[in-house]
Amino acid sequence: MEVVRATFHDLDAMCEAVRAWDVEFYPLTKEWRGRIAGNFVQAFDSDYQYSYSEFSPGLSMFGTPPKDLITINIMEPTKRRYWVRRHEVDDGMAWVFPAGSELRSVSAPCFQVHTLSVSEEQIERLAAALEINLQPPSKRPEVFPIPAEILSTVRNYLHQIRDGSNRFPIDPFHEVLQLLVPQWLQPNLDEHKRPTNLRARDVAVRRFIDIIDCHHPESVTNNVLLSECRVSERTLQYAIRERFDVTPHEFIKSMRLAKVRSALRHAENDEITVKEIAERSGVWHLGRFAADYRKAFGELPSQTLARKK
Repeated sequence: MEVVRATFHDLDAMCEAVRAWDVEFYPLTKEWRGRIAGNFVQAFDSDYQYSYSEFSPGLSMFGTPPKDLITINIMEPTKRRYWVRRHEVDDGMAWVFPAGSELRSVSAPCFQVHTLSVSEEQIERLAAALEINLQPPSKRPEVFPIPAEILSTVRNYLHQIRDGSNRFPIDPFHEVLQLLVPQWLQPNLDEHKRPTNLRARDVAVRRFIDIIDCHHPESVTNNVLLSECRVSERTLQYAIRERFDVTPHEFIKSMRLAKVRSALRHAENDEITVKEIAERSGVWHLGRFAADYRKAFGELPSQTLARKK
């Protein structure tokens, strides 16, 4: 089994090193700069792809998981919820990226997650062996709860893979799937319908991110936020800071910078300028924008574009 380990101070370098994932990370705050941005472990064998990611800053993430594979995700214990593909997930749950799906998520600082990617054929074989009636991919849940005792065992196996310390003469990849697949494809209905306990702040967070994703950041005014989130300004402030350690204004600014950075990194026209890209992204105060960009990413927008060219 091939294992790759790395520590990164730069998120761009981490994006480029994460083999099999086409993903971009955008920090929600600049406070992490000068510290380790993340630790990463990848393990491969003929049937499975495993990764463990540990991120210091809160991140907004865009991209795609491993191509043509189903990816099951388990995070380490945390008191905070995780927002992924319009789902609210806590540390007693797993979530699934279906084959060919998009990755869109927002995490709080110090986020730790294990992922296990497998083919549809492997899921079909395991479902047959476990005598599970397999539903079409479109009808399978993307999020499912896991009983505490099973989740503890799953994490133990995942830690063995991450640490390279397989202590038992068994295949930990297979054991993890044996435990997770029945919970995913043949869930206990009472457990699956457990109360989500979403507070007004949790609902406000979900609506807030939906607004940011559906509108241009420049058009998201305070009045729009309060109207769509249906909470007071104070509740919204508390909700976003509690979840992501930033204010709504800082979150929106991060998304504005992220959109420009993505455009700079993927510019197809060698003649295009930073000013043109910034203006297309709704940025008009170029001096202030350049200063904010440098604080967020440690370089000027012109340097990002020059590296692309």
